Amino acid sequence: TKKLQKEIKGLPRQVLKWDVSVGLTKSINEMAIALPLVQDLRDDAMRERHWLKLMATCGKSFVMDSKLPLDSLLQLELHNFQDGVSEVVEMARAEIKIESQLSKIQATWAGLSLEFSDFKSTGVKILMQPSDTYEALDDNEVVLQNMMGNRFMGFFEAQITDWKGKLGTVRAVLEVLLDVQRSWCSLESIFLGSEDIREQLPDDAKRFDGIDAEFREQMGDAAQFTSPIEICTASGREEVFNKCQANLE
Repeated sequence: TKKLQKEIKGLPRQVLKWDVSVGLTKSINEMAIALPLVQDLRDDAMRERHWLKLMATCGKSFVMDSKLPLDSLLQLELHNFQDGVSEVVEMARAEIKIESQLSKIQATWAGLSLEFSDFKSTGVKILMQPSDTYEALDDNEVVLQNMMGNRFMGFFEAQITDWKGKLGTVRAVLEVLLDVQRSWCSLESIFLGSEDIREQLPDDAKRFDGIDAEFREQMGDAAQFTSPIEICTASGREEVFNKCQANLE
């Protein structure tokens, strides 16, 4: 220490002033970069996973809690990782939007229901036009598609994929169900209400009896529920209606 003090005393005064000036300027420049980054890190979108990513980016660790001092963040030398820190904050903000959108989709489908009504005196309940469900499908499928194109969708990929699959199945089943329902409603009175036609077209009547049995079973089961997702994603539902549609054609 004494040797260092002698060396410093031996330096010209202008050199000492220059070193202090350079050091101070450097510190100010570093703080000018770090403090805005600290402000960004205070974003409510930041979650534990984002703080862990920040630590990995900076190569240092700290205990993340409500008592985290500013000095702990400054010790990360954020000014050296400006792009990496900005990426973490951007990810957090993008993910919070995705999380919010997924929550809205879940709330939407939790509040939707399908309605059934008696068809004549057949004992069969048929599906009423599901306008609200189709509107939700149109809106939510676009939102999910946009999520799939978001480079920060990774953390929610499983949820997004799951919702895309569910809504795709709902749309497919509704379309084939309504198609089969229209045909069944038109043919029911012909093949089940007219003995003459059954005698004249015995093979067709027999085929329709098979379709009728499967249609009644599926509609009876579906009418016990109200949730579009629960109704349309029931095991074997889509396959049975596709079979009925092919036989009707």
